[in-house]
Amino acid sequence: GGRGAAGAALSAVFARSLDSLLAALGRTDLHFVRCVKPCARLEPNALEAGYVLAQLRYMGMLAVAEVRKRGYAHRMAHAAFLERYAMLVPGGAAEAALRAEGAGARRGACRQFL
Repeated sequence: GGRGAAGAALSAVFARSLDSLLAALGRTDLHFVRCVKPCARLEPNALEAGYVLAQLRYMGMLAVAEVRKRGYAHRMAHAAFLERYAMLVPGGAAEAALRAEGAGARRGACRQFL
């Protein structure tokens, strides 16, 4: 038993569709989604900064931040960084730095994070 004309046509459609998909994938840039758990207890509204920081270090995200800090990619203003990641800077230093005048306190809080 052969496939018949309908089976051959379906195979050709599938092959073209697969070729199209592979071509589209070849034209794209890879992006990875990294998931970070906020706490080991899996409780809602709970954040363990040390636990999150350990995951970021393990994933190499802090090394990426260090490379970017040296000017090899996009730079985020210290205030914007602190506003976004304040909960990860220990001891409320981020909030205090955001309230302080001048860039020195914000820069110091960012360095404390790294």
